[in-house]
Amino acid sequence: MLRIRQGADGSVWIPRKNKETEAYLDKKYARLPNELRWVPKPERYLNVVDLKAFFKNHLCYIVGKGESLDMLTADCFPNKQAPIIALNESIHKVEELDLVNPTMCLQQDSKLRATCRPIRSVMIGSVDAMEFYQDVDFPYAYMPGDFGIYKATLSAVAAVNIAAELGATAFELWCFDGCMEGSLEYAECIGYDSGRDGAKERFKTHRKKIEMAASPRKVTFVMPPLWIDEPEPTETEDLVDTDVCTPEPQADSQPEHHAPLHEESPSETKCSSEIVSEIE
Repeated sequence: MLRIRQGADGSVWIPRKNKETEAYLDKKYARLPNELRWVPKPERYLNVVDLKAFFKNHLCYIVGKGESLDMLTADCFPNKQAPIIALNESIHKVEELDLVNPTMCLQQDSKLRATCRPIRSVMIGSVDAMEFYQDVDFPYAYMPGDFGIYKATLSAVAAVNIAAELGATAFELWCFDGCMEGSLEYAECIGYDSGRDGAKERFKTHRKKIEMAASPRKVTFVMPPLWIDEPEPTETEDLVDTDVCTPEPQADSQPEHHAPLHEESPSETKCSSEIVSEIE
């Protein structure tokens, strides 16, 4: 039997094939496809499919890490029934807004380690990434291949794939500035440079991949209104830039308040911490 090595992400691996060692690891762990590497079996996590009630027949908001994230406000989310998936560290900005929407953080990349830990939102992640969140209250994990997600899948595409399979009917993607011919930088609140993990130009290719994943569902890329400069009046002022959308004001919109966790009603919007109580 070979010596079993352990990776920093919680996975275990062996340097070469060995039937005895592989059989032992297959019993205790889940093998990653075409690799001599295993991860903890997903039974220790909650099933992402159990979140279906919060996506079925709803718009889904997805929040990225573009520079405009610093200007995100609660007014950007007028549909209080729509679930929000915040990608990676954007969850910290989203949670500051104290929204009543069902809110989730999604982390696809285990290299981020535990930097995306939510305070009160549901945590969804690849089984590799979830090794850093063993103590969160509501850990939802997916295995490689689930929802068509693999190690190289973009975080935004992973979010779209999950939401689409769970029944989302349309998507609004906020703060994906690089997909809108905007800045290729991360927001200041993210805390590190967008070039840390690759060329910044990569963001220009993401829009097409996201739209393909969402097809045939409608996808709208949006920036916070305060981030968009007012244009100078011109003779073509009536032309609309279809890449930059702002939410229409709602006449009946009123300030929202969190309901106590024990006061659940099917007709009421639920805060993220109430998600699991309904599932259970």
